[in-house]
Amino acid sequence: MIGRNHILFLIILITVKIEGNNSEDIYETEIIKNKILYDYKKGSGAYYIAYSPFRDDYTRVTSYVRLPTFVETNDGKRDGFISFGIQGQYGYIDMGIMNSGKGWKPYYNDNEDLISFDDFTSNEEVKYIALDIEIYSKKNVKFSISFRDSNKEIINDKRFSTTLYCSHIFEGNIEEKPNLRFYRFVALVNNKDKGVPDNQKDNTALINATFADLVIMINNEGKTWGINGPNIEASWKVSPKKIEFSCGVDFDNFSIIYYD
Repeated sequence: MIGRNHILFLIILITVKIEGNNSEDIYETEIIKNKILYDYKKGSGAYYIAYSPFRDDYTRVTSYVRLPTFVETNDGKRDGFISFGIQGQYGYIDMGIMNSGKGWKPYYNDNEDLISFDDFTSNEEVKYIALDIEIYSKKNVKFSISFRDSNKEIINDKRFSTTLYCSHIFEGNIEEKPNLRFYRFVALVNNKDKGVPDNQKDNTALINATFADLVIMINNEGKTWGINGPNIEASWKVSPKKIEFSCGVDFDNFSIIYYD
């Protein structure tokens, strides 16, 4: 005969396993192209990411970001990110736009050191933001954005630009060309600094946006940078049930929705 204590132990064990499986399930992955290149983040919400191959003759990437038609962050409990970046042998630098509920603004994240620029925050007039990363040398990369209307015209000459030191993420001599990957990603991240857990039913969302006219420059020659083309090696989603995604020759359409 099975004792009461043994039965209770089995019930607790089964409950823990079920809860553990449910928690783990929200961080399942889905490959968009080829494979997953790096360890993926858990506990930071849903995202998709796409990487170019490593090369030493990249010079630039550009895109128009058609901004989401709807953003909800629960007063900054989540941050939305629409971003480019560069990956070296010793780290990365994200460069793009973020939104904590008060509009889209430029930011960069150098190996977990995130800096944002509140003085360059979008208003309702801004429908597109142009992203531009240019590799100057192994020492420096230029990150620029411009704020644009529905016709992609620059609004009141509203631009942002900064040159970032980047040699610390590359190996080899400083005179050599940097060997790197470009990448792009979209994420809607819970604010861990404020103790916000990753509740993927918190009714936050980033809906109906686009990377449009994606271009990657190789030896100063412009190439399309669509996921299914030769200039993306790998792409994947984390928490894919929360992501709506489609792509073409030179665009990605995307939404992240944390509804019940």
